[in-house]
Amino acid sequence: MSRLQVFSIYPTIGPLNQMQSAGVRVFCLLLLSTITQTSGITISTRIGRIEGITADVNNVTVHQFLGIPFAKPPLGELRFRKPEPYGNWTGTLKATAFGPSCMQDFYENDKRLIPNLNITEDCLQLNVFVPGNIDKRNWRAVMVWVHGGGFTNGQATMFNGSYLSSRSDVIVVTINYRLNVFGFLYAGMDSNYKGHYGLFDQQLAFKWVKDNIEDFGGNPHIITIFGESAGGVSVTLQSILASNLGLFQRVIAESGSVLMPVDLDGTQTSELTKQTAKLLNCSRANMEDTIACLQTIDAPSLMANYFKAMPHFFKFSFTFAGELLIHSLFNDLAKNNSPPLTMLRSLDVIAGTNEGEAGLEFFDLLGYQKPWKFNVSKGIPERILCKHIIPMANAEIYKGCDDLNGVICDSYVKNSPTSASLQDQTQAAMDFYADISMNYPTFQFLKIQSDKTTMNTYQYTFDHTPTWELIQERPSWLRGPNHASELAFVFGLKDWYPRDVQPTSAELVLSHQMMDMWTNFAKTGNPNNGNTSLWRPFNRNNHYLSLDIPLKSGVSLYGKRMEFLLKDVPEIARACKNQTYVVSTSLGKIRGTIVEVDSQKIVQFRKIPYAVPPVGELRFAKPLPITPWNETMDSTAFGPSCMQTVNKEDSHLVSEDCLHLNIYAPFPVLLSSEKPVMIWIHGGGFTSGQGKSTDGSRLSLKGDVIVVTINYRLNVFGFFSMGNPNARGNFGLYDQQLAIKWVYENIHAFGGDPNKITLFGESAGGVSTTIQGVIPSNVGLFKRVIGESGSVLARRDYQTKTYETSKQIIKNIHCEKSSDTEILGCLRSQNASVLLQTWQQIDWKKPSKASYSMTTSIGPITDGELIPESPETALKNPKSSMYRQFTSVDLLVGTNTADSGLLYFNLKPYAQIFNINVTEGVPTRIVCDEMAPSIVREIFSIKCPALAEAICKQYSPKSPATLQVQSQMAADLYGDFLEDVPTIKSLNYHAQSVKSTFQYLFSHRPNWEIIGDRPPWLVGANHASEIPFVFGLKSFYPPTIPITQEEETLAERMMKYWINFARYGNPNGNSSGYWRPYTVEERDYLNLDLNITMSSSLYKDRVDFWTTTVPDIVRQCQPHSVNSSTTFLPNSLVLFVNVLAVICILI
Repeated sequence: MSRLQVFSIYPTIGPLNQMQSAGVRVFCLLLLSTITQTSGITISTRIGRIEGITADVNNVTVHQFLGIPFAKPPLGELRFRKPEPYGNWTGTLKATAFGPSCMQDFYENDKRLIPNLNITEDCLQLNVFVPGNIDKRNWRAVMVWVHGGGFTNGQATMFNGSYLSSRSDVIVVTINYRLNVFGFLYAGMDSNYKGHYGLFDQQLAFKWVKDNIEDFGGNPHIITIFGESAGGVSVTLQSILASNLGLFQRVIAESGSVLMPVDLDGTQTSELTKQTAKLLNCSRANMEDTIACLQTIDAPSLMANYFKAMPHFFKFSFTFAGELLIHSLFNDLAKNNSPPLTMLRSLDVIAGTNEGEAGLEFFDLLGYQKPWKFNVSKGIPERILCKHIIPMANAEIYKGCDDLNGVICDSYVKNSPTSASLQDQTQAAMDFYADISMNYPTFQFLKIQSDKTTMNTYQYTFDHTPTWELIQERPSWLRGPNHASELAFVFGLKDWYPRDVQPTSAELVLSHQMMDMWTNFAKTGNPNNGNTSLWRPFNRNNHYLSLDIPLKSGVSLYGKRMEFLLKDVPEIARACKNQTYVVSTSLGKIRGTIVEVDSQKIVQFRKIPYAVPPVGELRFAKPLPITPWNETMDSTAFGPSCMQTVNKEDSHLVSEDCLHLNIYAPFPVLLSSEKPVMIWIHGGGFTSGQGKSTDGSRLSLKGDVIVVTINYRLNVFGFFSMGNPNARGNFGLYDQQLAIKWVYENIHAFGGDPNKITLFGESAGGVSTTIQGVIPSNVGLFKRVIGESGSVLARRDYQTKTYETSKQIIKNIHCEKSSDTEILGCLRSQNASVLLQTWQQIDWKKPSKASYSMTTSIGPITDGELIPESPETALKNPKSSMYRQFTSVDLLVGTNTADSGLLYFNLKPYAQIFNINVTEGVPTRIVCDEMAPSIVREIFSIKCPALAEAICKQYSPKSPATLQVQSQMAADLYGDFLEDVPTIKSLNYHAQSVKSTFQYLFSHRPNWEIIGDRPPWLVGANHASEIPFVFGLKSFYPPTIPITQEEETLAERMMKYWINFARYGNPNGNSSGYWRPYTVEERDYLNLDLNITMSSSLYKDRVDFWTTTVPDIVRQCQPHSVNSSTTFLPNSLVLFVNVLAVICILI
């Protein structure tokens, strides 16, 4: 089967035949009802005397000089050669009648419409229309028309320039140029016959006008070339040929642009030449001899056999011929001071298209109805577009992989309803056809002109469906004016409409407006007259004018579709070949790597810096945004983790220069896709962890979302604080915030929607996401928050160890100085490994009974700036800025049934001191003698034996119990204190807002857990065990651990819940569902087990104890506060500290 021709401006011959055989009436010229010949006129020019005719055109005198030769007849040895100038003549040239057309086929429907039905090779003539007196002192602007016709048909005689000339006092010139085999025969790059003779003809005609138009009263320095369809292609191509510099100053391209993503290798054209020669017995071993033979063939026979040899759906294309079109021509437009760009920079430009350009698709598809089993008159089903048209276009234009077919299909049909009507499906096909053949090439030409030059650039769309159209056979599904329908409005409706069709008064007004704008532009480079500025320049805002009744201004015509074709499609096609993908951001270009995951492709952009490296003076300072770069950034490999404890042999894997993020985007990356964005903040107790440890690929592919993972400074580097503006602390939180801002400002380039950003994290990451959720300066940066086993209201938010630790670091590293500036200078001069080791020695100091603690050594604090006040206090006050921010986002939070598994690691260092075997169990005496007093001392900072006794009683068995029962109750205390109660308290605050609020409990104990060291007394799902179910089990489970179908199903459900929440703010999707929202009254939550169920009031008795009983006891003990020995810094509030950092590293 022949290939589908998708370009109407490079039309197929087959569809042209079909247009004729179908009885299509393509009206080219009608009797001039308003033009009356009155007399003759003879003028003297530098090349000889010329006799023309003078006509009255709507009471304006117009002198017509018709059939003026500008080149020698291209006959004999001049066939298939560049044209030679005609030169001077003797005597008087009679130019009183239209000359013949260049060689082409006429059809019966056309014969009465063309003034001169003769066809000949001796056709290189032009016509000049001059209004009023011919006065060389009163130069007029000149407009040179290049006709369309697919480079196979057409003639200057179709276009009488008299009405346009008389309307606006300009000189109009129309030209012939060689067509089909005579204008574009190509014998190969190694021959002397490289085609483009028709283009050389056009160029010579422009030179003739430049050299001679002064003798007709024209200004040789104000010349505009304009054309439609193939004429539009011609004028845009001529506008980038350096050899035309100075020949013309302005260009108007109607429904045609040369900047199309086509392959100009000339393969089909060269093969057609060989087949034509074969039919004419001209095949020779040497191509030069073959052409010499073809030069002897009479013109009718040569043309007949050329069309006979032509495939039914022949694709016309230009070729890189080495002289007129060089291989680097289009690439050179991107290079400053290149000859093509220098040429373009000398020109003002108008370019535009018609709304119904896809009318030509009807004729292109006629021959495919039977094999594809559809009726094009009724419409174009989606399957035709996606299974046939797009793959053919891809193969012809982009030569991309199959992935590109699906992407283009999705892009064009995504806006259709789920059960789209045939009209809706046809509209998608029309959009695609019009875009690749007309709209996008025009947009691309305008964009280059606007971006690369300072000249005037204007865009239009012709949107009025006329009373009468040139192309009469019009399918019922076509919307808007057909291809070429604007021509009548440019050259005068009364000259084009049949006598039995009357234009409306509104159409006459529109026609006059268009003629005025075309000629204003030709005169001044501005289509507006002196009193209006309705038509705004294209510029970087992509302004355009809708030529409709009435005229309307607009911005970004077909904006998303143009952006898709300009940026997404070419990059996808390139990525198909080299397995990397480049996106352009406001900061610079970034190259990612394409990875196949579960037979799907994901693009991973790794190690993207979002901040200036926090080294030197930037250590212990807020991060600075990264600045733009020039070269393409290589983001194909992961970067280092932030400074943290690692084995000696892995020290190269950590660095202070660590503020990077990683982006996971489904292939291909589409700017127009606007996918939800999920930013993962890792856990690790604010002392360890890294973004790269969590692979976002499967979650991204599962939900068609963008997943981002980030690094942020940890331990001493991220949370050192002096409690004053010199070093407030919370640098790690500032890092997170800056990373979120980077994503918000740049994620569009990766196909993400900056207005659909969700933060999610686990453990310290869950604390972080909810902390970020209350920070007032984050307003507008994200829409939703997911907190897994971590809450802004964690019961450790009142501890003061950050300041104690910071003071101890200064002392141990010998940086005690007289001023803060000196202290910081000393600390910043230290080697990073020394600072890390100094903190480690404090964090890992030898345990003692007196030193038992349920908190770690360093973490976030209420600094008075980023976090203005204690979250516990702020969320009780609906007027606080922190409360307003928290209740402006959707919230989904939850815990695991055995988050308390961390108690095992908390007690392990104290086992000998407390005389227990932690593996066997945790006796109740540990609850009463160690854990309860620690909570009272460290968290509430009061002397309150009653509170310790109450905690002891709440978490002690009511009767003698086994060690298993005692251990479980100790675990309950640790879990309630650590995660459960703070999470539920935050839910109660948030549920009072209008935003969505959801709670979960992860209770399935997996076959494999991230924290593998698990005591036998622990019941339920350990801390972090839900993470593989969120990111995909295969991303975490070792190959030796089987994944059961039940677990796979649970993971699928959980991923879907998280994705739905990110997309809709509702885990059920865009509707109500099984997972009921959390309310203060019902306290519903979803139990995530192999059998998912809904329940309510999680741990009600224990929660009531902490939210009701404990506050009452605290109030009674409040006067008896603990005398703190910490005097170095203000007693600010530490928001969260996790347990031993090394335990919480998430792999």
